[in-house]
Amino acid sequence: MNSEKETPKKNFNSFLTLFFILSSFFVILYSLFFIRYSLFSLQKPSPQILSVHDTQLSAFIGGEEAKLSPFITPSPPVYLKYSLFGYTSSYATVNLEGIDLSQQTKADETGYFEFINFLAPNNIKEFCLNNIDTENLASPPLCVAAPQENTSQKYGPYLLPPTIRIEKGESNVNETNQVVGKTIPGTNVLINAFSDQTSTSQFSFIKKAYANNKATIKVKASADGSYTTNLNLSDTGKIRLFSQSTYLNQKTPKSNTLSISILSFWIALFLNLYNLLLKLLNPNNIILLQLLILFFLLWKKKQAFISKNKRQLMILDKHYLLVENTKQIIKKIT
Repeated sequence: MNSEKETPKKNFNSFLTLFFILSSFFVILYSLFFIRYSLFSLQKPSPQILSVHDTQLSAFIGGEEAKLSPFITPSPPVYLKYSLFGYTSSYATVNLEGIDLSQQTKADETGYFEFINFLAPNNIKEFCLNNIDTENLASPPLCVAAPQENTSQKYGPYLLPPTIRIEKGESNVNETNQVVGKTIPGTNVLINAFSDQTSTSQFSFIKKAYANNKATIKVKASADGSYTTNLNLSDTGKIRLFSQSTYLNQKTPKSNTLSISILSFWIALFLNLYNLLLKLLNPNNIILLQLLILFFLLWKKKQAFISKNKRQLMILDKHYLLVENTKQIIKKIT
């Protein structure tokens, strides 16, 4: 009977030991692969850049060697002065970039910004403006053609695209997803959402704007340019959305286009279990589990040793009592 009771315990201990060995093997392989990959990355030779002046170029043309000119020094560019202005969200950081050009300024409370008398080479073809709002959201760049002559005119206004962010890139069916962003203060903002052509998803905005394949909602930007709305996701699929605002009857360029994947209950459950499994397979977690198993096995061994000693002591006590009883019986008989 005792052997039958101990059999499951032995099997369990064997399973833990086998798991400990296999997980150790996995961690060793992972560590060797990581070390080898790191060494391979470090041993990549860095590209050598040869100076053009130190390289002689030659070619054979018609059987005779013709030497080529190693380098032609271009004439230095002429720098011109420009000024421009525009509008974005309150206190946003505005960057102005181009060939041999990098400037930065900050918009005021109304979203107005300007760059006055900055220098740029006359061979520059365009200026690119982009902004980073107070929530560290960036807009796509707005690139405009650069004038090719020196002038005191201030060019503008340039209306920068809104910034946009979604609460979650993946949502479950019938779950609300919040859309937020910033644009020119006090303007009307249009948020356009549409489903991919391969998707049959249906979606709607909370504020009574419903559509099967496309939805548009109009919101008002606050005093600092913030706007927000909620998107109700009613079926599986994938949708994309962007925002655009209107200032002085002129539309801004559209914001970045974001996508939302709408998952069914079972797909969401599968992905959650998959992500959990990936976290559990992390070598750090495996080593921690190994330590716990090792402590458990040592504790079981200690408990078995204590139990064995207790049984031996009980046997000795019984043997001692038996000997004493036998002695007393012999004394009575004699």
